[in-house]
Amino acid sequence: MKLCLAQIPQDQARARLSRRRLSRGFRRTPPDRLELVHFPFYCFALQVEDRGSVREVWAGADGVLGTLVLLEKSRLQLSERDQTPEFPFLLSRSEARAKVEADYRWILYRAKLKRYPCRLLSLDEGDELWYPYWVGYFRVRGRWDFEVLDAVTGLPVGGPLRLAFLRGLVAGAQGSKPPGGRGEGK
Repeated sequence: MKLCLAQIPQDQARARLSRRRLSRGFRRTPPDRLELVHFPFYCFALQVEDRGSVREVWAGADGVLGTLVLLEKSRLQLSERDQTPEFPFLLSRSEARAKVEADYRWILYRAKLKRYPCRLLSLDEGDELWYPYWVGYFRVRGRWDFEVLDAVTGLPVGGPLRLAFLRGLVAGAQGSKPPGGRGEGK
């Protein structure tokens, strides 16, 4: 299995995930628990014609909801390891590929509205990748909440990818697996 290595150390992740709480006088409090998890992704290489030249763009789609994430290939340090995955793949490779193509075509369409001539030339079949995230768990009024930090870029995760984490956590807790295995084309 292809595993992307974390580049943000644990102490730095703890500092970035610390929250300001009103009940503690606006002091930053670190997470009660912090763990490094690897989330399932499909990684695709896209050939894009942009202003007369062809360039390669790397895009990922999470293996749970298919959320599009643009990746910098130069920052990814990959390793082959045997490791039990924390989250199951819930989307097949073809479903994720279709979502990436549709979402990236929408990005290109918006660029055309700004008068940037660009078009999608091709999209490869993709590969499975396990991408690292730091997850900080916070105790809030007797319940648990969490924040997620990209372990490669150090940026906080929000919106659709946070929803994918919630769905992945529920699927992992229920032990659900997609029908027919982890995806197509293995």
